[in-house]
Amino acid sequence: MKNKLLVIFSLFFLSQVAFAQQDEPTDFDFATSYIANKCDFDRLISNGLNFDKWFSEYDEFITQKALVACRAIYDEKTETPNVDDYWPADVLTEILQKNLSQLNTAFLEKDQGHFGVLQASYIAWLSESTLPIVRGVPQPAHFDSVWSDFNRAYFISTPTGLPRKKEERFILSAEQNAECVNRFAGAEDCVEVFNAFNKINRKLSVFQRLNGAQKHNAYVAFQEAKWDKFSDSSRFQTFIDVAFTSWVYREHFSRADDLITPPPLQLFALRPSLVMEHLSDANKGDKDEPALALEWVGFNAWDLKVPFGISVTSVYADRATGKSVGHGLTFHVNNSFSFGFANRGGGDNSFYLNIELMDWFGEKMDMFKAYK
Repeated sequence: MKNKLLVIFSLFFLSQVAFAQQDEPTDFDFATSYIANKCDFDRLISNGLNFDKWFSEYDEFITQKALVACRAIYDEKTETPNVDDYWPADVLTEILQKNLSQLNTAFLEKDQGHFGVLQASYIAWLSESTLPIVRGVPQPAHFDSVWSDFNRAYFISTPTGLPRKKEERFILSAEQNAECVNRFAGAEDCVEVFNAFNKINRKLSVFQRLNGAQKHNAYVAFQEAKWDKFSDSSRFQTFIDVAFTSWVYREHFSRADDLITPPPLQLFALRPSLVMEHLSDANKGDKDEPALALEWVGFNAWDLKVPFGISVTSVYADRATGKSVGHGLTFHVNNSFSFGFANRGGGDNSFYLNIELMDWFGEKMDMFKAYK
């Protein structure tokens, strides 16, 4: 019995250890795995981080430098630092020198003429005094490609990130691929080696790009939430209302420098509705009648702490006495309740409550699609 309990306890303990280890991601193709491991080099190694089989020393060096940026960005600071805050000029120079040295060692140093077209581009890179930064992202020398004459043409990137001229590109030949297979054990072709080299270089900017993407996604979600709130909370709008609002706010909806947000005011035009009207001066039994209303023009400040709006309205009810048409104002409160007063002439004034049939018999429309 004791042995059985010991076995059960051991299995339970091992399962808990295994479960605890799963808390830290070990797929290091994703930046989030590095972040989940606190951007800590030793911790990453203990959790199975391996370096590239062809560029192991270079990969380890770049990983160490990239983790400096990882820690600076994801250590709960309120502001993302500039590149120079975690990579001073001398470190940027060191990274570039290591990058170019690896490029030379791997492809040019013992080249038998197979990669001669790369030599001029490599020499041009040597004139750079420090690692180029383009739009806040480090730009080490790496392999790039474009389609040219129905073939994929490869080249070493430029410090500015612009494509190379045609004479500075090359189409991979059978001899070049054979050279890569011979030089890099297990490689199928040069493209596989190029991709491995580029994957290492991308570590230098992966945390900045992820942080930028996260901020962008958060901003998009925040703006989209405004449309969700607009759809869920605002007063129902007809096609004419949407068109009228869009026309008045045409500059707001046509801007190209930011995501479009809902209009600050809902506008209404020629909007029909059903109301329950009370005319105190009418005959007994005729005081409360359903009536038709038409909002000629109006607005609703839908996003205030206490939303409100006003519409110029005409009300029609066929009564035995008095004018059948009255004119007045409708007041909208909290996006859900409307009431108004109408003057029917001769000192007769009515009070009415708006019955929003469109809200009763139709779901709230997707306002973003409606305005889009």
